[in-house]
Amino acid sequence: MSTEEILGLIQGLAAVVKTNQVAQHDACLETSQHIAQLSQAVADLTAKSQSASPSSATPRLPQLSLPEFDNEENLDRFLDQLRALLISSGIPANLWLLYLKQQCRKDARSYDLISEHEQHADAPPFDAKHEDHAIWFEKCIETLHRQRGIPKDQRIQQLLSVYYTMKQNPTESVADFAHRFAEHQHALEKLIPGIHRPSAGDDTELVHAFALKL
Repeated sequence: MSTEEILGLIQGLAAVVKTNQVAQHDACLETSQHIAQLSQAVADLTAKSQSASPSSATPRLPQLSLPEFDNEENLDRFLDQLRALLISSGIPANLWLLYLKQQCRKDARSYDLISEHEQHADAPPFDAKHEDHAIWFEKCIETLHRQRGIPKDQRIQQLLSVYYTMKQNPTESVADFAHRFAEHQHALEKLIPGIHRPSAGDDTELVHAFALKL
């Protein structure tokens, strides 16, 4: 084989190698583009699925520091606190009953009453208006008051009995006793407005009673 033929063969092989390299580079570039497009599509679908909130999905309750009812504390106080926290936290009304049931799980009778109320035929659908769920929640509260709460006159009698026998404990600071005294007076005033206050802003009787109990 002559020198000219050998050079021509080498040049031909070089051209083939170069052509293959260019083709491979183009193929790799196209594959990379396809992978990037696919990744973006997956990311878009994931974002859409996370932002969607179908009514058929099971709601997950956010972590809130809420009071619990175990039949050892006052039901009215528990319900007032829970209602205020649910409203101020901006929780949708269609979740209020779930929160109430969750916080009453330690009291079997209350839990069962709420469950029966929740499954009633007249219960609004999950996607009903806020007002409908709020009304349904208040009806459940009324049921709990009627069947699990202490009658008003009995509650007043209990509070007055504690009030007249209340004394500062030997290990209790004046500040702690003052807080306990004020809390008890507050509970009484919710049932009997103005009790132990002859007129608005007149705390003379309360101050005298507090001093005698120290």
